[in-house]
Amino acid sequence: MQNLASQIQEKAVDSQQQLRTIMVQIAAKERALKISELAKKELEDVGEDKAVYTSLGKMFMKSDLASVRTHLDAEMASLREDIEALQKKQTYHETTASNAEQHLQKIKESIS
Repeated sequence: MQNLASQIQEKAVDSQQQLRTIMVQIAAKERALKISELAKKELEDVGEDKAVYTSLGKMFMKSDLASVRTHLDAEMASLREDIEALQKKQTYHETTASNAEQHLQKIKESIS
């Protein structure tokens, strides 16, 4: 019984650690998404005849506006997918941690 309780507790602790990691990752992806959205919004005001530059390492390369917008759209779609996947993982680990806590409570009650 003691061994089972320690295994459940380890699982709960592991899930809580995973939750913290996932929450940090979600926050980072949401920040990146916000930056991309702001960049796209700024590009809406740029005329088609204006020069647009994209960063390439330490230098900037002249690009056409359509390709920059397409790249931003693809990046935002990828970030949204990543956030959605991370949210599913978050839900899983929240459920796992909650279930582990409930099992530990039941074990403690049965011992008492």
